Amino acid sequence: TSGNDFIITGNYIGGQSALCGGSSLTVNAANGNLFQGISLSVGTTTSSSVQGNTIKNFNYTSSSNSIWQGIYISDGSVNVGTTTGNTIGASSGTGSITVTGNAIATVVQGINFAGSGMVNIQNNIIGSITANNSNPAYASNIYAINRINTGTTVISNNLITNIIASSTSTDYDQSILGIRNTTGGNCTYDNNTISNLTNNTTRTTSGTLGIVSGILSNYGITTITNNTIYNLNNSNVNSASSSAASVT
Repeated sequence: TSGNDFIITGNYIGGQSALCGGSSLTVNAANGNLFQGISLSVGTTTSSSVQGNTIKNFNYTSSSNSIWQGIYISDGSVNVGTTTGNTIGASSGTGSITVTGNAIATVVQGINFAGSGMVNIQNNIIGSITANNSNPAYASNIYAINRINTGTTVISNNLITNIIASSTSTDYDQSILGIRNTTGGNCTYDNNTISNLTNNTTRTTSGTLGIVSGILSNYGITTITNNTIYNLNNSNVNSASSSAASVT
């Protein structure tokens, strides 16, 4: 859409009671499917705003591909959490969001954004997330913040914590990335805290990539300052170097 200045604020998505309470919102899908808690395709003239939303208390299972995205921006200029942070999962504990697939790659993305607009992602909590695969040969990949945008981006003051890729993934690459950038443009990553990321892949082929990375940004004009990253864990024996190393 070419619309501008949309405001999405104060919503609770998940659980079976008010305010994401009660039992988990449970999905058992027979086919591959995509979940997006909040999805935007907006204009770039005036930024839209996503503030103070909570997405948590999910048990999401598919017998095929599982792709789960808390917030997805396909295009446009958007401020995410700049005045009141959003919560995807929780700041402590494990399993607030659990996603299980049964295909080559389960993918969980807390915030995923594309397009060419200006996007600011600040003050958000993304945590207590577990991705699994019912076939232990297959991978379960988690990208807490995934950037495929070519505009100007600021990602700052976010907390990313307690994220687990629990599949043993004996036949395929498996990755946990706190912040992932795979495109150009201008990127600033400042004062984020990224901790307690655990990749349980046990594939014994040393040339196979089993990766845990706090921030992975191989493209664009990038500024990375004042971030705190600690307790990254990987069971893989990957012998690669540079950005493909087991832990970066």
